[in-house]
Amino acid sequence: MKVSEFPSIIQLETVYACNARCVMCPLSIDVFDGPQADRMERARLMSDALFDKICEEITPYADQMRRVTIQLLGEPLLDKKLESKISRLKKIGIKEVFFSTNGSLFTDKRAVSILESGVDEVDFSVDGATKETFEKIRVGLNYDEVVDNIKRFVKIRNEMNSKVRVRLRFTLQSDNFNELEQYYDYWKDILTEDDIIYSKYMHSFAGEKHIKDMYPTAWGLDMETLNQQSCGTLWKALVIQSDGTVITCSDDYSSKDILGNIAEETIKDVWHGERFNAFRQRHVEEGRNAFEKCKDCAAYAKVGQLKIINGTAPR
Repeated sequence: MKVSEFPSIIQLETVYACNARCVMCPLSIDVFDGPQADRMERARLMSDALFDKICEEITPYADQMRRVTIQLLGEPLLDKKLESKISRLKKIGIKEVFFSTNGSLFTDKRAVSILESGVDEVDFSVDGATKETFEKIRVGLNYDEVVDNIKRFVKIRNEMNSKVRVRLRFTLQSDNFNELEQYYDYWKDILTEDDIIYSKYMHSFAGEKHIKDMYPTAWGLDMETLNQQSCGTLWKALVIQSDGTVITCSDDYSSKDILGNIAEETIKDVWHGERFNAFRQRHVEEGRNAFEKCKDCAAYAKVGQLKIINGTAPR
């Protein structure tokens, strides 16, 4: 596969901190072992200087890019400058800017400022249709408060005639697998026809095998075939952590392979660098089997998108 001149997708971690401890999240479980364990002590906030450098390097290629995701491992609303960063990305010409949030920190004032920032989509992660299931998975959050925050966000958006799309993300795992239909039936009457209810299947977070205990048994994925295939994100996306470190994908949270650092190199140099190209080539030759962290990873293999269509959920 040919490597494009510049990545079409960039994921920026502007804040590396969270107010929740979700059971499947690397921040909540002991996945940070091995030689890179000390890397998890990286900067909690991306410096303004680094963000400025990234924006300057993106600007000449903005019209070639599909998206910037302004979030990785942390809760983006902890970044008090989130709105200004979104606005800057939109001003330099990025087609789509979005982030995913647990929804717990929204106030009416913050909802308005986010909606006015120019953001294209806000994804709310709500992994349960009941209070019991949600709070078992999203430890530290209150189901009723999060649901109310989302409802108020949607109401304010509608009152402002904003075109910001809302996506409800449901991470399927063994504890909630049977609640998806109930989840859809509840939220379809709150969202609008341009919004999306999205089910994302649990994966191994770059080879953290014990997370498979959370997999629902009903997946039916052919892992043997999947492992023979390369991962297409290596030719599309660049992932930058809060200190500028570039990792191979958004699910390699423990930084098992570091491809460069944007604080010291340019985006183009890393994107076309020897380390990145060598990693891609191994994927071409051996598929996901090339690396233990990629083997059995279903992050991009099976995704369900229950888009609201005339009030009826696809079955």
